[in-house]
Amino acid sequence: MGRRNNAYPNPKEVMKIMDSVKYGTVITLDDIREKLSKKYKTTITCPMTTGIFVSLVSKASNNGEVDVPYWRTLKKNYELNSKFLVDWKIMLNN
Repeated sequence: MGRRNNAYPNPKEVMKIMDSVKYGTVITLDDIREKLSKKYKTTITCPMTTGIFVSLVSKASNNGEVDVPYWRTLKKNYELNSKFLVDWKIMLNN
């Protein structure tokens, strides 16, 4: 097995990717991690750190601190993230 190198994103990078998701499209946590791995030329981006930052962005958006369509960021296998405090019926139309 070859050597693996790991990227650890910062919250602003994760938020920027989440904010780039256009109406009618979605992104998964794995997609975010893949984008960051390509950017930093690493074999993996930390899934735990990425997930924590996605959660922080959703909370900040709910609190009105940022305006990011966080509900367009899904879990693996395109599952809705139950940790997001959101009315999914309303948000899926945005």
